[in-house]
Amino acid sequence: MAFTSYTALRTAVLDAIADGSILTSGYSFMGRQHTFRSLDEATKLVDWLEQKIGEEAGPEEQEALVRFVR
Repeated sequence: MAFTSYTALRTAVLDAIADGSILTSGYSFMGRQHTFRSLDEATKLVDWLEQKIGEEAGPEEQEALVRFVR
């Protein structure tokens, strides 16, 4: 599968996990071909993709702790 977006790649990886083909499929993104040796590698990629998708969406509400010093 060629890279089109982080969301599409996440969907493809999750579908491959669900149908059991994750360890036999290859994925091309960021200029490299990736194949997984374990389910742990695939789930780490899904976590990373979730982070990237969140970054693309932009900031939502953010909290900041402010301490005033006299």
